[in-house]
Amino acid sequence: MRLAKVIAVLLCPAVATALAQGEAQAQDQRAQSGGAYLPKLGDFMGQTQLRHFKLWFAGSLGNWALAKYELGQISDSFDTAARLYPTLGVASFAQLLKDGSSSPLADIGKAIDARSNQDFAQAFERLTAACDACHKAAHVGFIRIRVPTSSPFTDQSFPPE
Repeated sequence: MRLAKVIAVLLCPAVATALAQGEAQAQDQRAQSGGAYLPKLGDFMGQTQLRHFKLWFAGSLGNWALAKYELGQISDSFDTAARLYPTLGVASFAQLLKDGSSSPLADIGKAIDARSNQDFAQAFERLTAACDACHKAAHVGFIRIRVPTSSPFTDQSFPPE
């Protein structure tokens, strides 16, 4: 890995700068968390946004196995984020997540188990609205989520086989 960094420094100063900034950020995070890397809350939310997108396409196209997988990943990410970031400013982030997402996530799970496109779409819209309500409560209401309209993932097939 060290050789790769030397080559990057020699060939591309922009890559070298990005590497240095990334290393500094990781060191700062390790220092703040007692040596272990601690993802930022924004990292969890960005990943959840991608999973939200994949969940929509999987469920709307009837790929129930993929939809169930993505739903589980979202639930796990929410659980981990709530454990690592129990409060956000003066608000209980863990409680915001639980109150806002528990019912829609459970309803999506029921729709997946029932293989119901209509129930899935309704529950997904409630989850999306819950995301926006949580963002507003956390004072980041400028982050608005919606039901996806097209796929940026041209390398993944969403319909079932």
